[in-house]
Amino acid sequence: MTDVTKNSAVTGGNVTSDGGSPITAKGVCWNTSPNPTTANSRTNEGPGGGSFISTLTGLTPNTMYYVRAYATNAVGTSYGEELSFTTLKELFLATITTNAVSDITQNSAVCGGNVTSDGNANVTSRGVCWNTSGNPTTANNIVYSGTGTGSFSCTLASLSPNTTYYARAFAINSVGIAYGEEVIFTTLKQLQLPVVTTSAITNITQTSAQGGGNVTFDGFDFISAKGVVWDTSPNPTIEDNKTNDGTGTGEFSSSISDLKAGTYYYARAYAENSAGIAYGEEESFKTLDEVTEELRIYPNPVPSTQNQFTVEVLVSNFDSTKVQIYDLIGRLRYEKKMTCMGFHKCEVKINKNAAKLTPGLYIVKVIDKKGKMLIGKVMIL
Repeated sequence: MTDVTKNSAVTGGNVTSDGGSPITAKGVCWNTSPNPTTANSRTNEGPGGGSFISTLTGLTPNTMYYVRAYATNAVGTSYGEELSFTTLKELFLATITTNAVSDITQNSAVCGGNVTSDGNANVTSRGVCWNTSGNPTTANNIVYSGTGTGSFSCTLASLSPNTTYYARAFAINSVGIAYGEEVIFTTLKQLQLPVVTTSAITNITQTSAQGGGNVTFDGFDFISAKGVVWDTSPNPTIEDNKTNDGTGTGEFSSSISDLKAGTYYYARAYAENSAGIAYGEEESFKTLDEVTEELRIYPNPVPSTQNQFTVEVLVSNFDSTKVQIYDLIGRLRYEKKMTCMGFHKCEVKINKNAAKLTPGLYIVKVIDKKGKMLIGKVMIL
């Protein structure tokens, strides 16, 4: 038997004697059972003796056949020895499935497949192909992962961040290229530093101030910390003094404390994600100078020729103060309100005649809402 395919084969025979009667027909016969006869499938290669070649057609793939040569004369039909052969298997494209994509990063992903059938032909290569438009083929991006049937996995590299990709597993045999189902995935965004702005510094006192900022962009990552940093030198960092005012994007307020009076400071907002730490623009400010609480009364003594004297307050954080004047036996002789907010000098002018202050020594008290009190004396002449 020669040239066996899935649907045909070539064989033949040789009539070495006509048995004393002319050969009227010769050829081969075949069947899927042993001892085929001319009642089964056969060829007819014409009359006469000698060698001949016959082509068997219409065969079924992957099937065993039995074949014999025959020759017919007037006496009857005789057969040669029996041979057997098996047609080739029918070849198909391989059968393959595509795995789900995993381990996705900004620049890579893991994908693979499973060759469940080789299509009766060796799978000479397999892998994954991908593109950004859909229905990828081996003419696009490709990565190979072995041969044969079974599961495989491979890494898709050199991808672009924040990009949608389409991928399919493939398997190649002698019939052609088979593809699995298409899967779609998007690479992660490229992480960046956050963007943060610094708020103006307000409510400055001798030892504290109010700052803050606004995280306007998270850098495609979670903001794990934000706040304000400060120092007495420019460009402060989180290695210096800092607040921690929560997580995430958006505005925040920061209390800057433990400052020294009369000192210049530099402050800026910061925001942190896994890509690093970003800082806002720098703000500078000076804390208020150290203030000594003081109550001044002038002129003192008040001359008889002058009707008015001044009570002056230099004190931190007095609020809605009032001035009271007592005589030496503790009687309240005069009271007047004055407003004194924050760190600044406040004063009130008192007319001694309107206050009915006769010559003598008086006690002057300045009191705020919290009960804080400053005490002095004034002599009216």
